Amino acid sequence: MSFLEKSNHNYVRKSSPWDDFERLKSSLLTALIFSFMSMPAAAKDYLVDSQKDYQKALKKIKPGDAIVLKDGEWEDFQIIFEGKGKKDAKLTLRAETPGGVVLTGQSNLRMGGIFLDVSGLVFKNGYAPGRYVIDMRSPKFKATALSELNNILIDGYSKPGTDDKDYWINFRGLQNRLTDSALLNKTSLGATVIASQREDATRPGQHIIDKNYFGPRSPLSKNGGETIRIGAGKVAHQRFEMRIVNNYFERCNGEAENISIKSGGNIIRNNMFVETGGAITFRHGDDNLVERNMFFGNGVKGTGGVRLTSFDQIVRDNYFEGLRGKEGRSALTFMNGFSDTLPVHYRQVQNALIANNSFIDVETLTFGLESDKDGDWPPLGSLLTQNIFAAPYEAQDINLSIHTDMTGLSFENNVGNVTGLKEIDVSQDKNLQVERGLNGLYYLSNRPDLSDMGAPHDLTPFARDDVGPVYFNGPNQ
Repeated sequence: MSFLEKSNHNYVRKSSPWDDFERLKSSLLTALIFSFMSMPAAAKDYLVDSQKDYQKALKKIKPGDAIVLKDGEWEDFQIIFEGKGKKDAKLTLRAETPGGVVLTGQSNLRMGGIFLDVSGLVFKNGYAPGRYVIDMRSPKFKATALSELNNILIDGYSKPGTDDKDYWINFRGLQNRLTDSALLNKTSLGATVIASQREDATRPGQHIIDKNYFGPRSPLSKNGGETIRIGAGKVAHQRFEMRIVNNYFERCNGEAENISIKSGGNIIRNNMFVETGGAITFRHGDDNLVERNMFFGNGVKGTGGVRLTSFDQIVRDNYFEGLRGKEGRSALTFMNGFSDTLPVHYRQVQNALIANNSFIDVETLTFGLESDKDGDWPPLGSLLTQNIFAAPYEAQDINLSIHTDMTGLSFENNVGNVTGLKEIDVSQDKNLQVERGLNGLYYLSNRPDLSDMGAPHDLTPFARDDVGPVYFNGPNQ
């Protein structure tokens, strides 16, 4: 496996692609500093106050130049921003003041090319004229590469009817990034953010979604309300290698799948999930990693954790507290499958590793959930090890919902002070105590010999205000 080695139901931590990414980020930062030092002196800003002036400026800009939209309301502005910047001289589209440009009515953004930077735009009081609010393809360029969206706010910018489908951001191309942005109050059908690849793609997209706020979304009561969807069934055999890191998800209740993974090689790391009524769902695709995330249900009905299908999935070093979801929204769910081949509605779980997670005051763990098509292939070759199942209260239990043959699952070195888990080889140890640490998370407090069990002690919960645009004051602004 790519993230760790397993042998005789023991595992050894290895450096993950995240470690490589961190080293790459450091080297890129150094390169970025030198690129600023070598920025061409002729770089020019074009301040425009009308759509006509924008079109003129777009024809003039060269690498290093910026089109600056004058602060104010821009109605029915269907922006095409395309071209070829350079690594040390991007083409930039930005608001005069971050958050000062509000796109209303029938506005959208189509971007295409390479080394583009778009920042400071707000979409409110309207909806996109087509399927996408922001689409990373343009008339001239069918995809975007090495480009960034930052300090973007999309608030309630939805089609009028809940059955009218739209997507707010569509990733296409290679190595694009959404950062320091906020997306909230989507009411229409369709995932908030999607990532697409051609069926004949030979390279993974490797996009990054980081330091964003994903805010409230009301239940749709139907499929199609995901916050993020990576891939699709027809390309589930492909590696996308996306990174979803350091984001804050709050009350994202569109449907049972909050993040829907339909591709391989993706990392979901160090995100906060607060009162979110859905799960990170391995829907299709193999070799995905979910690590160091923090889930806080706060006792809210339907709040979920992680749901598994397919091969070689890893769920490690996560913290789950106060989750009240059941079945597909349980703190942890293993699906039954239809077969072990792709594409398929639900693929059999094989070789999953669930390690070093803390399940604190959660309601349900589900094994062998069947879909509406009654798949009956049980999980195989999968291991749960070094997890903590605990609660700070007396007489607490966790419900096991078992619908499958459990012989393909192994349970080793897990501990708990709760009842109800004998079928997964966790007997209640009433002597185990948990207390909140300095980071506000619960840990075993009276057993230093078990200090390596459960979620890491260096997890750091962060606040909603730590992510999103610099001008964003939360969902009730």
